[in-house]
Amino acid sequence: IANYINELQSEYNLRGLTISGGEPTHQTSELIQLLSHLNPELDILLFTGLSIEEINNNEKIKSLVLSCDASLCGRYVNGMHPFIGKKLIITTGRISANELHNPINKEVNIGDSAIISTGINFKVPY
Repeated sequence: IANYINELQSEYNLRGLTISGGEPTHQTSELIQLLSHLNPELDILLFTGLSIEEINNNEKIKSLVLSCDASLCGRYVNGMHPFIGKKLIITTGRISANELHNPINKEVNIGDSAIISTGINFKVPY
């Protein structure tokens, strides 16, 4: 998987990788291993439903969060935009809080046989 991600990054000049769920921390060991094989220039953003307290109480999960450039932490609230109510942990400074202030409402997934465009139809109150 790491080779595929690195190839995509090179071919499409991708800036980063977002890791989201289910709950990514259910695969903490595997994610730490994957991240260790990725191009170090790739920005890594982690979405987790865990609170900062839950992260700090588990050394392995804390290690995963520290392996990412930034993490958005906290429970998803049904009917709310996924960014609302989250706490941001910036680990490296490569991803700024301003970049996440106005979330992109469009996403493009590039697969082997298809390109899928999705979006979130929310107005984000600020």
